[in-house]
Amino acid sequence: MTRFLIIGTQRSGSTLLRRYLDSHPGIRCGGEIFVMRGGQPQVYDTWRRSTARRRAGHWLRRTNQVYQYLDSFFSQSDAHIMGFKILYSHLRRLPYRYPMVIDYAQTGGFKIIHI
Repeated sequence: MTRFLIIGTQRSGSTLLRRYLDSHPGIRCGGEIFVMRGGQPQVYDTWRRSTARRRAGHWLRRTNQVYQYLDSFFSQSDAHIMGFKILYSHLRRLPYRYPMVIDYAQTGGFKIIHI
């Protein structure tokens, strides 16, 4: 499977690119999977709150928790190309979470789409 990460700033066209990629039948692009949208909880937060073990893991072993979440994200589809989007403002606003995402992408051989 080819994995990718779209990274950029607000108002750069990253959402449009994500939607175009996600509309292709062989590509799945999960969007901003760590950020709340329209009052809906973050996909990651919903996942980590789903069991007591995950809730504890968020505080005790956060790096492993984020890695497990990303592993589960990439395992839930039969698409040959998968990715998600992150913005630079998220990197600054949530420094306790995003360095782990960048490390995961670097060690996982991700393709980076920088906008």
